[in-house]
Amino acid sequence: MFYVTFDQIEVNSIFITQPLHLSYSEIDISKDNGLGEMTLKNLFLIEDTLTQGLLTASKHANGRDWWIISHEYSTNRFYSWLLAPDTIKGPFSQWIGIDIDYDAISQANFSPDGSKYSMVNHIQNTVSILDFDRCTGQFSNALVDSGFAMSVLDGCAFSPNSRFLYVSDPLALWQYDMYATNVVGSRIQIADWDGSEDPLETWFFYMQIAPDNKIYMSTKNGCESMHVINEPDSLGLACNFVQMGLELPKVNASIPYFPNYDLGPLPGSSCDTLYTNLDSHTTNHEFRIYPNPANSWLNIVYTQQIDAVFELFDLYGRRVAAMGLYHYFKSRLLDVSESSPSTIVSKLSNAGW
Repeated sequence: MFYVTFDQIEVNSIFITQPLHLSYSEIDISKDNGLGEMTLKNLFLIEDTLTQGLLTASKHANGRDWWIISHEYSTNRFYSWLLAPDTIKGPFSQWIGIDIDYDAISQANFSPDGSKYSMVNHIQNTVSILDFDRCTGQFSNALVDSGFAMSVLDGCAFSPNSRFLYVSDPLALWQYDMYATNVVGSRIQIADWDGSEDPLETWFFYMQIAPDNKIYMSTKNGCESMHVINEPDSLGLACNFVQMGLELPKVNASIPYFPNYDLGPLPGSSCDTLYTNLDSHTTNHEFRIYPNPANSWLNIVYTQQIDAVFELFDLYGRRVAAMGLYHYFKSRLLDVSESSPSTIVSKLSNAGW
């Protein structure tokens, strides 16, 4: 468990709240009859002035270890650690991109395939997009978009297919295309805030991919609903962004950060060494669809390294639901709550993207 804790520091005679170290604790889930017991607590990995939040993680290219990423405050230095089963290596340092100042209320995210990293800065109004090497833990090809006049950027998230990046401020939502020749120049606006209240203004805030291939967005003020990007793998308005698209049982103003736990080894890379002998990540393929029958959610579990489209048809041959399956996930959830009870035919076809 990795986390930052906050302290007050004085900068130019002004007291600000800032993390001064990155810490970790260990929990042994086999203890206390399966409830778990903390065996190590509040150990410092580094003592330095760090940015608030912006703590992210991505799988190493060996498919087992993890890169833990943080950022130094008021510089362009990234810190990284390599988490292995029995040790934590680091910190490693890299100076790249822009200095991060005034970092409160910002978000960073890796693309699901681990090849891209994005970070938005609330006060500086910048979007940083970098390539990431899962073998070395190094960033490269830093791009910075600073063309957001009068904005206060908050959230960012990549689409499930890792092609599109979504960025928000309280009043607007944008999309970037990672396949474009000019990625920064590909930015287009998807939506303006519609002025709704629930019970307060439903301003756009943080974003997170869900297992149903949708991106959910929290509201900055705390509301009883969330915004939803229903088709985030689609270009432009086809992404089907719905404001207040998910009703919540209680008021909520945040969203948890989930790295892609399913991300496996990077085939063909120099670091894909753990499974070479047994080739265990390409054999013993499993493909399961359950429950059957289903009246709300269909769980699609697969271990194959595939990129495909899963389609669901009714008895008349009409497609009633579909979703993309990607090799860096192991399961997806498909909403079938509005499908006909007679929907029983499924099909797996090659991806068309």
